Amino acid sequence: ILIFRRSRFYLKHNQLDLYFDGEKTEASTFLDVYNCTREIKDWLLWNAFPLVPHLREFDLFGRLMRSQIAVAILFLPNKSLRRWQNVTNAWAEALKPNIRLVISDEEHLRALFPYLRILPTIVVYQQNKSKRKFVWKPENSLTKEGGLAWLKQVLNGSADVHVRSEAAQLALHQRPSPVTRVVGSTFIKIVLDPTKDVLLEIYAPECPFSAQFEYDYEDLAAVLAGQPNLVLARIDGTRNDVPLDYTSVPIFIFYAAHSKIPIFFEGIRRRHTLLNFIAEHTTFPLDYDAFDASELEDTTEFEYEETGLEDPTVLPLIGLDYYTNLNPFEDLDTSGGLIPFQRDEEGQDL
Repeated sequence: ILIFRRSRFYLKHNQLDLYFDGEKTEASTFLDVYNCTREIKDWLLWNAFPLVPHLREFDLFGRLMRSQIAVAILFLPNKSLRRWQNVTNAWAEALKPNIRLVISDEEHLRALFPYLRILPTIVVYQQNKSKRKFVWKPENSLTKEGGLAWLKQVLNGSADVHVRSEAAQLALHQRPSPVTRVVGSTFIKIVLDPTKDVLLEIYAPECPFSAQFEYDYEDLAAVLAGQPNLVLARIDGTRNDVPLDYTSVPIFIFYAAHSKIPIFFEGIRRRHTLLNFIAEHTTFPLDYDAFDASELEDTTEFEYEETGLEDPTVLPLIGLDYYTNLNPFEDLDTSGGLIPFQRDEEGQDL
């Protein structure tokens, strides 16, 4: 088997054609070839890229992320790429086939991780069920021996997981709210508390639809404040790591006590529809005597004409935050990938 690879994403020293030199495999029919041995399959999957690909464009990174192999990105100053060539080749051979090593430059570091400022540095993504991220600590000088030792710690699970997080305390410009504030560092403690039902909103401060529903969500939280085992929370998805796959904001997810399996809200964002969603999935029945449900009847009509879009209910998460999400490289239809809803002639939601 011979693989010819495009030179578009690779450095000049990368080998662009490979021969499979494993054990001889006889195949008499097309079906035999299709169902080839695991050895050939693994060889094809690994060698679809060079030993150390150079990340020049995001679509290559997306293909690597979808391969379900842990990806380690070594960000280097532009003038140091060639000087690190022997080091990266040695690392890639030592980590093969558990971690795919990729090299990149200052431009991609600023685009993907604007909060990381020191070069060289390493970021590792684990694209399995854990979807964890590891970042080389900037206070340590990156050396050949130290970097490889740290990458092996990532493999054996002894390295510290990196969680991007805002400060847990409110800043002076932030006002108190009946909605519980969650940040990356408090996600497990608050959202995954096995004794509480939690409705979590993931929002973006610059999203007009997040801002439009902000006070309605706070009204709902205030009305349900008397429910002892229910928490209404929110997290800024642009400044905190969230261990979920999502492609739009705002989005609401319910975590029932004990099970903590995320249940995504797919209806129209209204206070009464969210209340019904909570009542449907809650572990602890709501005490309807503790609040007046009529207070949540929605009379607000959104002004869609101002947005220039046709009845949008969510804002696609694109731009830098699309690339910094834990699973950021799923295809998005940015030409109009919105979830519209319709009204009948009397203006009622269908």
